Formats: sequence, C-alpha cells, structure tokens
Amino acid sequence: MWIQRSIVLGKLQLEQYYSPDPTMIFSGIVTCATDLSPSDLEVLSAGITSLGGQWRTGLTRVAGSLSDLKAENVLPRRYESATVYQEKLRQIYHTKLEQLTTLTNRLNALTRTLGSHFFHQDILTPAVAASEELDSPTALKDVMPERFSKLEKELVRGKGEVLKRLNQLGEVFTQIDWLYSELGIDPPPPTTTTPVATSSSTLAVPKYSLPRSSSAGGTRLNSSADPFASSTIGPLTPTPSSIGKSDNHMLPPIALAEVPEFPNEREYLRSLERFIELLDSSPQDSPPGPILNSCGIEPTQGILAWAGRLHAKLNELKRRREVHIQAMYDQLEALWRRMGVDEDAMDGFVEANRGTTPPVVQAYEEELERMIDLKRERMGEFIANARIEIESLWEELLVGEVERNDLAAFADDLV
Repeated sequence: MWIQRSIVLGKLQLEQYYSPDPTMIFSGIVTCATDLSPSDLEVLSAGITSLGGQWRTGLTRVAGSLSDLKAENVLPRRYESATVYQEKLRQIYHTKLEQLTTLTNRLNALTRTLGSHFFHQDILTPAVAASEELDSPTALKDVMPERFSKLEKELVRGKGEVLKRLNQLGEVFTQIDWLYSELGIDPPPPTTTTPVATSSSTLAVPKYSLPRSSSAGGTRLNSSADPFASSTIGPLTPTPSSIGKSDNHMLPPIALAEVPEFPNEREYLRSLERFIELLDSSPQDSPPGPILNSCGIEPTQGILAWAGRLHAKLNELKRRREVHIQAMYDQLEALWRRMGVDEDAMDGFVEANRGTTPPVVQAYEEELERMIDLKRERMGEFIANARIEIESLWEELLVGEVERNDLAAFADDLV
C-alpha cells in the first residue's frame, strides 16, 4: 500500500504510517471526528492509532482551508499542516481522476453500440483544467463537480438510447419471426448469409366437391392460349388476407430477395436464432427488449440496419404473394360461378388456404389450372351459361331485337 500510494500521489510517503501487518486495518489512513464527547474521541483515537492509523483532533489539521493554515502562527506546525493538506488534495484529485476515467471509459464503451458520433468528442476525452496548458502532457484534468455532472447526464442519455434501440430491435426481430412463420420459411442458419425460401409447412390441399377435369394437372396454365383467361365476370371478392389486385394471374417464381452483405451477418443471424429460441420458450406477451438483453445482444447500428433490411425484404415477399393469391382468386371466383360451383365449396377452399405459405400459393395455382382445364373441356356449357346471362341482362335493360341482332357472335355456334 505504501508503494501504491506513493505512485498515485506522486510523492514518497512516510514509511511509519504504513504497515504490511494485515491486522493494521487503518494503515495509511488519517482520521478525525467532530460532534463527539471527549470520552468517545479518546476511545476512537486510541483504537485507530493502535491499528496503524493516524488521528487528528480536527478537520482543519488535515483538510482545512488555506485561511486556516495561515492562521497557524507557529511555522513548523503550519508547514506540517500544509504538507498534510497537500497530500490530502493529491489524494482527492487522484481519486476523482480515477472516477472520471472510469466514467469516461463507460461512455467510450457505449460508442461501440451507439456509434462514434452520438457523443460529442469533448465528452469522450478528459478535459484539461482551466488553468493548465492544453498541449502539456502533465496538465491536470478537470475534476470539478460540473464536469462530473455533465458526464453523468450524458451517460444517462446514452443508456436511455441503448434501451430504446434494444426495444426497437426486439420489435423488429419479433416481426421477422412472425413473417418467417407467415411465409412458411425457416430462418436461415448462421452459416448461411442469404435467406432461402424453403417451406416449413405441411398443409395439405383438401378435396372438395368441385367439378373435376380429366386432364387436371397435366398441363401448366397458359393465359395466351385461353381467350377466357382474363375473364372477370361477376363482382370481385377479396380474400381475407388480400392487400391488392394484379392484372396478371401468374407471377414469376417468388423467391426471397437476397439481403445485401453485411460484414457481421453471420453474427447477426446467430443473434436472431438465439432470440427466436428464447422468444418461443418465454411466456406470451413477454417484452422483446429484456429477451434481447438476456441474450447479450447489443443494438449496434449494423444489426439495426441489417434487421431493418431483412424485415423490409420479408414484407415485400409477403406483399407479392398476397397480390399473386388475390389475382388468382379473382379469376377463380369468376370460373367457379360460371361452372356453378357451390358457395360452401368455394368458402371451404378459401378457409382451408389462408395465409401466404408456399403450399397455399401452390394450392391456388393448381386450382386455377384445374378450373381452366375444366373450362376447356366444358366450353359448350360455359358458352351456353354466358348466353343465358346475356339474355337475362337484355331483358332487364329492355334491349330491342335490332340491337340484339347487332351482336352476331351471340348466335354464332363457332364462337
């Protein structure tokens, strides 16, 4: 302790005030007391000095003001008091400097999460005292209470921002987990940097009492070869999960777009994997922030950007699938009604194929292909039903014979 204190204070300390004996628990400590009875002061002083400490009868003998030192007329005593006072000031300064350094290091540690521009530069480096030269390597640092107050406020602000970003990242991770489930995609393993749209669902396409085609499934849907492929007869009824319509009933193969490369993407994927595991094992409605914190995940700018980009890509994939399903449903509804499919069968198909997983998309594609094949086989019945509907509309609109005869294709059996 004698060596340590001499180094910290920058001055050789008197050896008699320091003892290597572990029983001397007050070794190197100067004490005093006020507002105690003389008997108590005597007991305290005897106990402390017997255990290696130093005792002063008053505070001014150790850390009094300069005026108290000047009030001492006996010069040897004034010198002794000034020496003790100087040592006490050195001790206070170095103690505060250690505290200030610890506080500054904590702020610098937060910059690894919040970014180097979150705190002003003068916050991240110890400030030089007002009376010192800025370029001097031996300049004393500012350890005033105002400096501590400023750093502590910045520390509170930084911790609040970390908590805010942690909750934000937790919400995004929760949404990503939900989107993976909605899309029927397994989260990519940490060894993979590009998410792959693989199905994790085993939803079977149920069979209903819908008209069947003898060639169903034998050919792929080809809209250019079918003049009725764009038929939209009847009102458009959106599916429960629809968000839009499309003029094309078949879109190019849907696959999850590649997320741009991030230097630490594998680490981010491992963080997402740990979060999903803990989220699945946590009680329902558990806040995501504490779950992330328990995983030791820091909400850095990199992982926030990566999670936001991945969330946007999954949302875009979900939107494309919904538009694709809605476009197929619009065509299926017209075909079902033309073919006289029962309402219960139509509702049953829609109820059994909710969501945007690959099996649901495949079920709609196969049903649309089957209905178009069936329409080809029953084209005569299809045209007859269309003529009946046209005649019914003519009657309602009071269309005359002359106008009816203008529609030559109505009576053409080659249509």
